[in-house]
Amino acid sequence: MKALLGESLTTMQDQYWRYWSGHAGQQLKTYADKVAQDSIASTSALAVNSLLAGDELGFERRLREQDAEVHNFYDGQGYGLDDMKAEVAKRRGATLKVGIETIAASGDVGKAQAMFDKYRDRMDPRSVLAVSANLRSGVAQLQGRGIADEESGHVLPKADSAGGVPAPFVAQIKRTEGFAPQARWDYKQFSNGYGTRAQFEGEQIDRDDADRRFNTAIENAAKIVDRVNPNLDPGTRAALTSLTFNAGDDWTSAGLGDAVRAGDLARAKQLFLQYDKAGGQTNEALTTRRYREAQWFGSNEPQANNGPLVDKQQAYERLLARTDSNPLVQSAAMARLNRSTMPNRPARTRASICG
Repeated sequence: MKALLGESLTTMQDQYWRYWSGHAGQQLKTYADKVAQDSIASTSALAVNSLLAGDELGFERRLREQDAEVHNFYDGQGYGLDDMKAEVAKRRGATLKVGIETIAASGDVGKAQAMFDKYRDRMDPRSVLAVSANLRSGVAQLQGRGIADEESGHVLPKADSAGGVPAPFVAQIKRTEGFAPQARWDYKQFSNGYGTRAQFEGEQIDRDDADRRFNTAIENAAKIVDRVNPNLDPGTRAALTSLTFNAGDDWTSAGLGDAVRAGDLARAKQLFLQYDKAGGQTNEALTTRRYREAQWFGSNEPQANNGPLVDKQQAYERLLARTDSNPLVQSAAMARLNRSTMPNRPARTRASICG
């Protein structure tokens, strides 16, 4: 019995030693795996930080370090070469995804897209698909917001001086006209771009063509104003140029033209307000426009805020015309327009405008 018991205890002791040895080995492996995973995560975070800081060389170095860490980790797990490459691509894709989407979230979608175009071949397919969808949505959001802000009058479009009219006045005229790529009927002509005459019904133009046509039309309108009175201040000249661009030169042979020739700007300002009709009927949008432009008389630059540029319905129509081919942009623009505060100036009577 003593011999049997001794043999049994020896066997049990051997089993325990094997268990303790295996447990210690497993604990050591678990610890080593955790250290490796933490090292991979740390290297990934450093890579993203380098990317956000604009240090692309540092980013590339950290990315290579992460690739090596991931390779070593899965090599230790017994993975084959192809499987290790797949895991390296996944981790690299995840790091790039975080960096690119963080840049996009900061508002610089163009930079994010450029980074994506540069590194997409080094990302796994799943990360490529996710970043593509997020960037597409981000670009649409920014485009939609920009269009809504421009068409609602909250931001000025890009503008240079034209015909000697200072850029701030030109930008105000462009913003009031709004941009329409496709020609549409406008009381007496088909217009597109920034309110310029289209060459034919339904004509489509881009912004570069629109800018060229607009600048040419403003230059021609400014020349007409200069023939009436070449010694006007910048604001009065800009207001009359806008009137000529928008409504033609009939004013030059009317009372307004006589007042401008005589240099009687107080009288000219009152008469200027009467040019608010379209198709023979008073047009509320033109009334608002003439009131705003009348404030330019005698000034060197337009006032920052002197009434709404377009009403909400007009902004909607312009917005829909510009985004009808892209539902994502249209949705973002409409949401932005609905959230933005559109100042609603009470209707003015002729007396209140002149007084």
